[in-house]
Amino acid sequence: MAYARFKWKKGVRKHSRPLAPRDGSWYVGYKNKAGEDEQEACAARMRTEAEKLAEELEFRAERIRKGVENEPLPDITVAEVFEKQFALVYSKQADAKNVNIRFRRHILPTLGNTALRLVTPADIDALLDERGKDELDDAGKLRREGLMPGTLKHLRVHLHSLFEYAINSMKAFRGENPVKEAQPIKLPEREPVVVPEDLLERALGATVGLDRFLLKFAVLTGIRKGELINVEWPDVDEEAGIIWVRKSLDRDTTKGGKIRYVPIHADLLPDIQYWRQKATSKYLFPGKDGGRRTKTFNAVRKLRKAMKAGGVTGPEATAYVFKDLRSTFGTLAVEATDGDIKFVQDVLGHADDRVTRKHYLRSRAKHFQAQMNRLKLSVSVSDPALESVIHSENCPQEGNLEAAETTQETASRPAGFEPAAFGFVVRSAVEINGRKRTPTDATGENHTLAGAAVSSEDKPTGASEHQQTQTVAVANLERPKRAVDNLQRAVENAEATGPQKFTATLRFWAKVQLGAEDKCWGWMGPKDGAGRPLLRVGGSLHYAHLVAWALEHGPVPVDRVLHHRCGNIGCVRAGHLALALPEAFSRTGKALHKRAARGGRHGRAKLTETQVEEIRQEWTQGSGKRQLARAFGVSPKLIREILAGRVWSHTAPMAAGGMQ
Repeated sequence: MAYARFKWKKGVRKHSRPLAPRDGSWYVGYKNKAGEDEQEACAARMRTEAEKLAEELEFRAERIRKGVENEPLPDITVAEVFEKQFALVYSKQADAKNVNIRFRRHILPTLGNTALRLVTPADIDALLDERGKDELDDAGKLRREGLMPGTLKHLRVHLHSLFEYAINSMKAFRGENPVKEAQPIKLPEREPVVVPEDLLERALGATVGLDRFLLKFAVLTGIRKGELINVEWPDVDEEAGIIWVRKSLDRDTTKGGKIRYVPIHADLLPDIQYWRQKATSKYLFPGKDGGRRTKTFNAVRKLRKAMKAGGVTGPEATAYVFKDLRSTFGTLAVEATDGDIKFVQDVLGHADDRVTRKHYLRSRAKHFQAQMNRLKLSVSVSDPALESVIHSENCPQEGNLEAAETTQETASRPAGFEPAAFGFVVRSAVEINGRKRTPTDATGENHTLAGAAVSSEDKPTGASEHQQTQTVAVANLERPKRAVDNLQRAVENAEATGPQKFTATLRFWAKVQLGAEDKCWGWMGPKDGAGRPLLRVGGSLHYAHLVAWALEHGPVPVDRVLHHRCGNIGCVRAGHLALALPEAFSRTGKALHKRAARGGRHGRAKLTETQVEEIRQEWTQGSGKRQLARAFGVSPKLIREILAGRVWSHTAPMAAGGMQ
């Protein structure tokens, strides 16, 4: 229950109408947000004001206690939050000194006395913009240079961390972090610097002693300078071939916060063994007193001294810093491992491979050119000016073009299966479950990717081997005739368009997914809406199972149709196909497969084959359709369909004239 109580001043005579502050002070009592009694002085002058204030305080405390209203924020400044965050968080970190300097020199003079709840994104933008500009005195002379973008980004990160601490830990700020809405700091994009191999060889060759070991160690491990000076001899495991990286500078761990290991390069192992025998300190690279070097260790001086000893002069002698040895390792390692970014990321100790790509890998034109030259292309030549070059003595002719390129491809690239994509050479082998196999059908007969066998009388006179293979594909595709004509014209114009690498045979086998033993062969190419596999030949789409049959058995006769014995319309295995009469297809054009339940085997059939024969016999003997329907328990319509041959057509029907 809220109440008001007056405390009288000494020497004042009490009366019925006390007035503050003349006679004393009013105190209000109420239950706070924790539900406990609380009493505090207030500025009310009369009893009525004090009682009203007590009721308001108790009502607000109850709303806060029940979660209806938010608790008011403490009136705390940016400087007060920083002091608390620095004492509890930053003071335990290795870079506490740098953080303290940045705050006290660049942030607190502007925002230190500002209430935290009043700071807006515009205030942060104004601070960073001001610190990025040069400061001039009244005479126009430079008093202070503007901060570099990297330093401004550090300030932005520190402010972001301060508000996150106030929001999550102190609960002294409510709403979105204002730094998130401030303008980001854009840093100039700079490629990592890679020291050329010839300069490294000259520098290392002209350096002796521990300095040479230090530079060679940095190049072949890629570890940071702070980690380098912390490596101890117990961390080097020669038997396992690894170096444990545990600390960096004054930190208890590495910069990434994790202990990692780096493999020992074979060229570095003799140096490690030699200097272990001569070691007088537990550190690999100790200071003059045998202890650990400090972070002021000038490793750049040793690198430039080695460059000068190697005869490097001019700008190149001073163009590189010690950190460039780390990016040199990253770039050379990626090139040596054919782009294994994960390996380089783990060795360098990055949590995200984007850091590895952006800051420590330089794309060198020489390496890119070598990688591009590994790509084998087979694009048709249509420029008449190049025909003489293509068919010169130094190039294989049309007849042996595929054999020459296949030999070259097999020698230069590992075995395996690649999808057929336009312009790229497809090898004549299919890799299944890591093994190399040649496609076989149900009969066990092998089929290579070179195409089906062609009889001598089928080969066109004067045509190349490539054109003969295409002609086989054309001859084996009888339907639709328009598509075959298109493909035939493409073959006839082969000399004008140049050698075409992808015959129908190659395109077919590149999309076949072989199955084990007598299982169906799947199709990895396009399909129609019903799931039938499609293959583009001669600019037109064909059903792939027709191509499979044509490559195995030749063209489908005009009076026959293909039917899947396996019942799987997506299968392209020639051994699962069979010729059938057109009468075996229903009016919808769907094949009546062997698996399909029909006749008396159908789950909804009301008659059997024997009953259908009896119906036809009794019809010929004069029985009526309604009489037959009642006798067999079916509708007169079904009797009419049976006698007309529209249903139960797989049984031997009577002559149409007799049934009608």
